[in-house]
This record gives sequence, structure tokens and C-alpha cells, in this order.
Amino acid sequence: MFRFPGGPRARPVIRLIAPRGPTVAVTDRAPVETRLQLLACATVSARLPARLQPPPVAAADFRRWCDLCTEIEALATGNEDGRLSTLLAEWNGKAHHEYTPVEFKTYYGAVSKVEFVRDALSPRPRWIELLTFEEAREAVAAIMSAEPTREDTCHALRVLDLNLPGGELSDLMYWPNEWFGDEQMLRVELTPAQVLEYAMARAGRRLVGSPDDIELPRPAPARRAPPQGH
Repeated sequence: MFRFPGGPRARPVIRLIAPRGPTVAVTDRAPVETRLQLLACATVSARLPARLQPPPVAAADFRRWCDLCTEIEALATGNEDGRLSTLLAEWNGKAHHEYTPVEFKTYYGAVSKVEFVRDALSPRPRWIELLTFEEAREAVAAIMSAEPTREDTCHALRVLDLNLPGGELSDLMYWPNEWFGDEQMLRVELTPAQVLEYAMARAGRRLVGSPDDIELPRPAPARRAPPQGH
């Protein structure tokens, strides 16, 4: 099951690549108009392979969904059902999953509004029949380096988790102690190729061009091991 990046291995970084421009740091203290323009039009880090990148978001859509988020949040917090279902239906018409009112009441403790909206507008992940090992390895390496934005990281992880079902790739990267059922794995630095090899082993899928000589520090557990002491 996909979990948003966090846990012992998380290194949150918000970086945007402005179209034909330099890397721009964006924070909630930047002017609202600046944040909207950059976040709506920004492209992802070039280190994410093209097929694992979400498409650009139109500025008009981004502004509309920021306004929509504000309205839904106010109605959900005030427990007003009048227009809530209509606005939520409009939101879910483009969101990558079906959102519920509670998500609008709880997101702010973890992410900003612009991050919440940008992630919601990422497309639903799709199965890639001929996904290559090198594409996936490059994506894992970029995610582990914390170079892409949080929203682009989440999209790439959703695509990878869908294409390696049961591999629990996001948990492997951010909660390796839970993935292996061994707290000692927090002290082991896995390479992107090793991370991918473990995920493929558990998922039972070999990606196109997968090498057969990747050395692993320990065998891959067939399924999630129970916590130690249980």
C-alpha cells in the first residue's frame, strides 16, 4: 500500500524547475501569485524518466483547484453538506483518487495547500507493459536523492507501486525496518539498484533489461515480516 514519503529515511525538499529556467526554491512565505505561477507551470526534475513524470498542470486549472480546495475545506470543517457534494464531485473529476471531506480537514498538518492541490492534480498511475529496469532505477535514484518535488515523487512512487504490485517500494525506501521486519536495516544503505531488485523479487515481476548479477546484503523476504517481538 502506498504511503506518502516520510519515516526514518525521508528528506523533504521542495524544488521546482521553471520552464527553460533555473531551479527555484518555493516556500509558503513566497507571494501567493508567485507560488501559483511556478507550481502550476513547473516541470519536474530531469532526473525522473519521462514516463514516470506527471504532465504539466495548466495555470488556470491550478488556480481553480486552489479556490476549490479553500471552499471544500471551509464546508468540510463547518460540517455543511449543502454544496459540499457538488464541489467534491468537481474535485474528484480530475483528482488521481476519490477524495473524502476528511482529507481536506487533515492535510494542512503535513503539507501546504499548493502541495496538496498539485498532488491531487497528478494523473492516476497507469500500467507500463514494457517498463525498463533502467527507467525504474533512475526514478528510484532521483527519489532517494530528494531532487524531485514532493508531488512528483508521490506520482512516481504511485506508478512504480502499481507496476510492481506487492513490492511496497515506498515502504522499502522510507521504512526499510518495517519492510524487512528488522530494525537493523535502518543502518544499511541500499543502492537504487538493490532497492529495485528487492521490490521486483517481492512483486514477482522482472522489468525489461533487469540485470541478474545485483548483489544483495540479505535475501528478500517473500512478504512483509511481522514486527519483532510479535
